[in-house]
Amino acid sequence: MILTLLKKHQIIVENNVADKSHSTIKVCGFFIFMKPAFGISIWHLLRRTLSCTVCSLCSFFLSNNSNPIIKTSIYPTIKKMQINLVNIGKRYNQDWIFRQCSYQFVAGNAYAITGYNGSGKSTLLQTIAASTNTSEGSIKYSIQQQEITADNIYKYLTIAAPYIELVEEMTATEMLDFHQKFKPFFSDISIPEILRIVGLYKTANKEIRYFSSGMKQRLKLAQAIFSNVPILLLDEPCSNLDLAGYNLYHQLITTYCKQKLVIVCSNDVEEYKFCTEKISIENYKKTSK
Repeated sequence: MILTLLKKHQIIVENNVADKSHSTIKVCGFFIFMKPAFGISIWHLLRRTLSCTVCSLCSFFLSNNSNPIIKTSIYPTIKKMQINLVNIGKRYNQDWIFRQCSYQFVAGNAYAITGYNGSGKSTLLQTIAASTNTSEGSIKYSIQQQEITADNIYKYLTIAAPYIELVEEMTATEMLDFHQKFKPFFSDISIPEILRIVGLYKTANKEIRYFSSGMKQRLKLAQAIFSNVPILLLDEPCSNLDLAGYNLYHQLITTYCKQKLVIVCSNDVEEYKFCTEKISIENYKKTSK
């Protein structure tokens, strides 16, 4: 029956001939390397096979070239993380979203990408995350002066955005546990402690589908901010949050993100008022026509 479900939903399971220690699952073109606890892992995937949640997780966390399980120790000095945009541009058909954008981002600083609704802020953020290709120009990533390819930058970033969905059949605890298998959290903090900090401890074992929109946003912020990676990308991070949620957001940024490279996409000054540099997407539309 499981094989039928896998075929029906285009999930391909392959045994690794060279290495019997794991199997490979292909989901929408992405490969997930499964360790011996294969049955538990495939159970999570089958619960949400048709959801774009898995595809979203795959696109940011997985690669068909390497094992997605990342060791905490690979980030000894995240202050040296840099992203350099070199005359990048993005267009759809004949319409340029932005063009000739050059900028340098350095860990330890926070940057805001601003602009009116539909101006291309999210597109620029996704381009920086290497989840969409540039139409012109190039993006260079480096850590400790060692170049990182666009195919591998997913290892070094997390993102919280309206278009990143949660697996709603999971509980908050299960969701964070699933997430940390791809992106480990800070070593000195546990999942129960994370849920306590973001105000979700009492609902830790409640399925996410029963959460309010504000509770879901708190969970998205938790999995992004507490991940032990040097790049944090935030798109409209306070969506659906009340005043207490805004205050929590700023506390999390102040407490846990001082050494990270933070990029916030927003047209709400309350979401990016801590940012030291501001980039207006409109400045890169002058040569777009």
